[in-house]
Amino acid sequence: MQFDSIIRSFLRNPATIEGKSVDLKSGQIFHGKLGKLFAGQYAEIWIGSQKLMAKIEAPLISGKGYWFQVSNRTGEITLKVLDKEHKPVINNTQASPSPHLLGLRDTKLHRKFTEFLIDEQLSLTKDEIHKGARFLTAVDDSELAMQALKTMSKRQLPFTENIFKSLYAVLKESVPLSTSISQLRNLLIAEGTISETGKSLLSLS
Repeated sequence: MQFDSIIRSFLRNPATIEGKSVDLKSGQIFHGKLGKLFAGQYAEIWIGSQKLMAKIEAPLISGKGYWFQVSNRTGEITLKVLDKEHKPVINNTQASPSPHLLGLRDTKLHRKFTEFLIDEQLSLTKDEIHKGARFLTAVDDSELAMQALKTMSKRQLPFTENIFKSLYAVLKESVPLSTSISQLRNLLIAEGTISETGKSLLSLS
């Protein structure tokens, strides 16, 4: 496989580490399925194949899917339900989840984005969700743009417009890879906080 293909594959397909615990930060929003319920408002929450134990702030129905937001990380995960009426999200095969739960307008693109967040089990803050929605409207290939957003989330890259544009260009192959990687490296250096993916990119010559 050529070097260009290796790098594009590295960015396009974030690795899933088997057995890795779910790492949630305060303010992040995600869609999860409610598992077993326990005393003291504790419950199992499934995010895809990953399970976590959390304290929930509302009575919910086991086996249903909900949008949760991490509201506290003082030794335990506390979750609040975004739907004030605590209605479970309808299964994707029946209807599109409503973007308004994420603070987005109910448009075709936003419904598509909302479904993508559920399908890919992404955990983003409300600010990142709104930035992502804005980035999607600025490009001509929303499918590829959502893959770029997924990579930014999974690879823990800063959620900035410049990094999104550089990553989108890499995935779209609209500019030479060396140029895009160079831009990404410079942007990551400017951000200061560098994830493992960022360190890998910085090591490229």
